[in-house]
Amino acid sequence: MSAAARLWSQQPEPTEGARALYRKAQNVLAEIGVKLDYSERRMLAGSDASFAGESCKTPIVDSFGLAGNGFHSSPEEEYVELDSIVPRVYLLARMIQGISKP
Repeated sequence: MSAAARLWSQQPEPTEGARALYRKAQNVLAEIGVKLDYSERRMLAGSDASFAGESCKTPIVDSFGLAGNGFHSSPEEEYVELDSIVPRVYLLARMIQGISKP
């Protein structure tokens, strides 16, 4: 048996599909007057899902979660901005609705 590993020193670059998905998210949030700033760095902020975008044709975009800071640190340091909950739930619902249509 053998195994191979690939080590990354940085997040992968966004694909055109990911950029298009991000633009859709911007449009959805604009419906409720919320601005989602486009940022290549923000698109890739943190989960292993970013790496899946390199090896599959499905667009992957990080950073659609709740706003806050200190994630995965300690209960004293981690927080969520409460004002981000409603817009992000709206975004999730509308994105699912949008991709569910034939």
